[in-house]
Amino acid sequence: MWRWLHSLFGIGGMLLVALLALTGAIMSLVPAVDALGPYARPAGDLSVAQALAALTPNFEEIEKLQRTSAGAFVLTHRQDGTVLHDYVDVSTGTVLGPQQDSAFFEFVKDLHRSLRLGNAGRLVAGIGAGLMTLLCVSGATLLIKRFGGIRAVFGPVRGKPMEKLHATAGRIAMVPLLLTALTGLYLTLVTFLIIPSGNETPPRYPESLEELDPVPASNLAGLQQIALSDLREVTYPIPGDWFDVYALKTSAGFVFIDQFSGETLDAQPYHPATVGLEWVTLLHTGEGAWLWGLILGLTALSVPIFAVSGFTIWLTRLRQGGARVAGNAAATSADMVVLVGSETGTTWGFARHLHEKLTAAGRRVHLAALNDLRSAYPQAQGLLVLTGTYGDGHAPKLANRFMPKLSSFGGHLPAFAVLGFGDKSFEHYCRFSLDADAALAARGAQRLLPPAQVDRGSAHAFAQWGQELGIALNMPLALSYVPPRPATQPLTLVERIEYGASVGAPTAILRFKAESDAVPQHVAGDLIGVIAPGTQVARYYSLASNATDGCVEICVRHMQAGLCSGFLYGLSVGAQIDAYVRTNPEFHLPRRQSPVVMVGAGTGIAPFIGMIRSERGTRPIELYWGGRRPDSDFLYETTTRHMLETGRLARFDAAFSRGASPAYVQDRIRANAAGLLERLHAGATIMVCGSSAMAAGVRAEFETILSSLGSDVATLRRQRRYLEDIY
Repeated sequence: MWRWLHSLFGIGGMLLVALLALTGAIMSLVPAVDALGPYARPAGDLSVAQALAALTPNFEEIEKLQRTSAGAFVLTHRQDGTVLHDYVDVSTGTVLGPQQDSAFFEFVKDLHRSLRLGNAGRLVAGIGAGLMTLLCVSGATLLIKRFGGIRAVFGPVRGKPMEKLHATAGRIAMVPLLLTALTGLYLTLVTFLIIPSGNETPPRYPESLEELDPVPASNLAGLQQIALSDLREVTYPIPGDWFDVYALKTSAGFVFIDQFSGETLDAQPYHPATVGLEWVTLLHTGEGAWLWGLILGLTALSVPIFAVSGFTIWLTRLRQGGARVAGNAAATSADMVVLVGSETGTTWGFARHLHEKLTAAGRRVHLAALNDLRSAYPQAQGLLVLTGTYGDGHAPKLANRFMPKLSSFGGHLPAFAVLGFGDKSFEHYCRFSLDADAALAARGAQRLLPPAQVDRGSAHAFAQWGQELGIALNMPLALSYVPPRPATQPLTLVERIEYGASVGAPTAILRFKAESDAVPQHVAGDLIGVIAPGTQVARYYSLASNATDGCVEICVRHMQAGLCSGFLYGLSVGAQIDAYVRTNPEFHLPRRQSPVVMVGAGTGIAPFIGMIRSERGTRPIELYWGGRRPDSDFLYETTTRHMLETGRLARFDAAFSRGASPAYVQDRIRANAAGLLERLHAGATIMVCGSSAMAAGVRAEFETILSSLGSDVATLRRQRRYLEDIY
């Protein structure tokens, strides 16, 4: 996911981010130019009174004295009715030269801040800062994953030249780039008044105490007590206005001094938002810290390097179909093509092994995902499809675009063989592989072999298929791949609650803990992989807990002939398992605070319980659930009632298929169609977890409800508002 996001943000915003970086690099020169300018900085420890005393005799009407971020002083004054801005030597009161902004730098600054398009451009520039932030975060995550942890990030860089360049530049420039992007985003939010600047509430101006004879600034005690080095700006009183005062901005805040008595009338600190904005501005521009500005500029110059190297890497992966394997032949020159459909990544291991063996036998092999089916394979003599099946017989995520692409395939399809991977305990075992086989045959391709299946990652079944494939290809082919055992963590069973034995559905809620309570990081809806003794492939169970709960909780029904479910159901308190967590972001509680409708049956309630536990009643959540009998398998009965009482659940509707009034969960959906329609109007997300048969019935009910809105389940899926985790 992180690589996909990084590529999406990089390709989508490459030109905008590069433009902002290049103009930012040019603007980073401004603090250095100002610092090296010819304008004198005051020598010695002058007071404000002394500086004003030196200036007053030489100018007709002084309005303001400002110190620039580089330390020079600019005097705003009137001469013959004209307002002038001059650099001055405050020690002597002489003019050093007019303040003239560079037309070139002004043009670049406007381009950098707003693309010279006004507020619309400022918004686009803010989006660019946001994209840069996302690129930095996703890039840092990829770096950490690539090097195997934060500590190893600065180890040797391996890979192709462009990959090495991209990673090396990332390690050097990541932190200052992220800082620049975040501060740029902050400044955009200030511009559009989303974050306060501190200037919304101006300082309170006091008035002079009484009208007296004018007093020279050099004689005012308040001005004598303020060091010139502490001054940012002083505004003179309006001539003839005896109410007006000297208004100063110092490093600490506003100071107001009576123009007649020299008394300090008030001192007001800057608003915290103002102080924050000043620091953000310094960090983003380098104003007042020219060396930091140059560092920012050099860092910004790395962005074009990222753009070129990143785009090159993306194109290379695009040509290779995303398959990272040594010696992968190009699609245009390969004589054998291996396409993979995988949900969890397990099938890739088998495919890479097949690629290796075919390559060793002298074949030119192209390995890619099923979604990356090309329009033609001009040299291919064989097409081998290795794919799993997801949920209710659906395509896994790396194959969900295969069927539409196949329907528009323009070239000649070579002879093919399809190998499905799955678990026979599931109802729709290898369904998608059979569908893919039928679709290829319907397009006129010839079978090298009949469709075959590998149950639970069986090395023996894979090797046997390899022998048959070798015969069909007239070449020896010995496949000996055994899926590597993932890194696991020992977990100890500390509690079990049993249900359902009396109705033939033995089920248990199992809670595990780890040593020192260091449970693996997870959230409800993620999956825990458990490898039962004597098996090779993990069986996944939805997690009913969050890592913050201090335990790992699952709900397991003992399926007939289910090796892993039988193993787990038979555990006694104190027994240990070896397990690992696999994230399942496609079935997490939505982040947006809109209503959520959860629908499950049997053990499908488990992830929902964990999700609701993590909520604090900030949005309406409805739970529809189906069991067999309320006196036998009412899973989480006490928990759900408590959630209703505390407001974490807005509605809980249980249906039981046996008893006085038998009903299924889809019946409850149908009965409350009007209420669900209101939730959908309010932007509700539908989440379904449980068996494929139950999910199909629920889907049909929602199709009926959605038809009155002129919508359907497919539309909600595209909007990420209809989520399923089914088996």
